[in-house]
Amino acid sequence: MFVKTDAIVLSHKKVRDNAALLTLYTEELGRASFLLYGAGSKRGGKCYSLLQPLSLLSVEATLKNGQELNVVKELKCLHPLLEAMSNPYKSSILFFLAEMLTNVLRTNESDKLLFRFLKESVLCLNGLERGVYNFHIAFLVRLSSLLGFCPDVCDLADARYFDLRQAEYTDQRPPHKEFVADREAQFLRLLCRMNYRNLSCFRFSKEERNELLDYIIDYYRIHLQDFRDLKTLDVLREIFD
Repeated sequence: MFVKTDAIVLSHKKVRDNAALLTLYTEELGRASFLLYGAGSKRGGKCYSLLQPLSLLSVEATLKNGQELNVVKELKCLHPLLEAMSNPYKSSILFFLAEMLTNVLRTNESDKLLFRFLKESVLCLNGLERGVYNFHIAFLVRLSSLLGFCPDVCDLADARYFDLRQAEYTDQRPPHKEFVADREAQFLRLLCRMNYRNLSCFRFSKEERNELLDYIIDYYRIHLQDFRDLKTLDVLREIFD
């Protein structure tokens, strides 16, 4: 079986001296794993250089009988992310979001709306000039909507509490610890008005941004089973200090 699809790099690792295991989010297959042979060769090494986090690729692969993994025949770069990879702030966001997406994108079914959002987001970050420090927050809020657990911020405009479990505001303190109160709860309303065009209009202190990111990650952890700890989170915090 022959497969040709656009793809976004989530992760990769060498499994032998001459082979690498790629985890990609593809337009046609959803999340899929691929084997890249010849990673130690001149040709394979060139392909290996394309596998930076969230790189945008065109992939041609075959599925051999009796094997579960697609075998890469050819990789091509669709859009070089030269600016993003050379900018320490943008590259840190790419690494963080790649790990986050590896964690939360689990289906092997095609979702072209989601793929288009991911592709457009990566290209937006690459060309972004202002508000880079808020990009990952806006991305995660929008992603939650596409994954089906977008927070409801429309009701109870004066409510003091946001219940992370129920994904809604309430004027009663929830009977558990998974909620946000007072000033931080109002910040969450602001996030749902954030988009890639107005990122620079939202001015949070380092502490406020870190708290908001913690709440968002907790929100994902509550709504997704087997959510793993993020190794890149500390690096992201450090680079934006």
